[in-house]
Amino acid sequence: MTTFKIPPLEQRIYRSKAKGVVPPPPIEVPCRPKAYGLWTQESLDQAVAAVERGTSVRRAAEMFGVPRSTLHDHASGKVEQFAKQGPKPYLTT
Repeated sequence: MTTFKIPPLEQRIYRSKAKGVVPPPPIEVPCRPKAYGLWTQESLDQAVAAVERGTSVRRAAEMFGVPRSTLHDHASGKVEQFAKQGPKPYLTT
């Protein structure tokens, strides 16, 4: 059985007929927010109001800096206003 050793990406050479030797294309990694809840309740309320007036969820999310999925959940009624994360407590405070 023959094994082949593949060099690391930085050492690989890609050949193109038009330009000769070119470096490998850069790898783009999508990044997510580092922390949860970087938006304010006020901006979320304004975004929900904009969606109710007819603005698309995507446009309102970009305008007010709220994640699209969060805005969609609040605008569609899936999540109640001022709801907290996690299950409801079994015992009262």
